[in-house]
Formats: sequence, C-alpha cells, structure tokens
Amino acid sequence: MAEEYIKADLGLRFLAALIDSALCIVLYTIPILGWIIGAIYILLRDGLFGGESLGKKVLGLKVIHLEKNQNANLLDSILRNLTLVVAYILILIPVIGWIIAPIIIIIEALFVLSDETGIRFGDRLAKTQVIEKALVRQE
Repeated sequence: MAEEYIKADLGLRFLAALIDSALCIVLYTIPILGWIIGAIYILLRDGLFGGESLGKKVLGLKVIHLEKNQNANLLDSILRNLTLVVAYILILIPVIGWIIAPIIIIIEALFVLSDETGIRFGDRLAKTQVIEKALVRQE
C-alpha cells in the first residue's frame, strides 16, 4: 500500500520553480545549445539528485513515486515534466506558441491548486508527488 504524503507548501514549490527557471534562463544565453540543455534539464531535473531538482534541493522539497514510495527516478521525471517541456518548446513558436505555452502552464497550476495533495497533470502521468522532506506522514 502506498504511503500518504502531505501536500508541499505552494510558496516553496513556486520558489523552487523560479530557481529552476532562472537556471534555464541562464542557459538560454547560449545560442541553440542552451535551449537544448534547458529542455533536457526540465525533463530530467526531478530524477537527477534523488528526486530533487536544483530548486527543490535548495528549498527542502523532493519528488516521490507514490506507488514505489521511492524518490523519483529519471523516467518518472521525464513523464512528470513532459507537459512542461512541451510548453518550453512551444515558446519558440511566435504568436501561437506564446498563446499555447502559458495555457499549458496555467492548466498545470490549476491542477496543483485544486488537488488536495498538490498533484498536477504531469504527476498523474508519472504517479508522483512533490513533498517537503521534513513533513513525511505515513498512515
């Protein structure tokens, strides 16, 4: 039976996302290669350091696989962040991409805000959840 985890603080999640986004913005300054590295980072970030992206590591968050009760691995991270990397790539397409990408991000945010455990669409695909490392509850 899977453990039940407490919803991570939304403010911490937002700040972690800002840190990860800042890293991608720095990468954007490298023509072409920066965009590719940024997309790869978005896909793999939650499986690189035991379920923690750079932003999550700094703020004490991690991504866990709900059924395995383990830190997210690279495959979990890819599944979880697939929708975000699609938005990231769409930003490159003038006008239509600039409209669709924010819609994807807003939909993901609405999932987080409306779900009792803070699970977004990407989490549903990967069967993952963001938690605060200090607040793990078992039932």
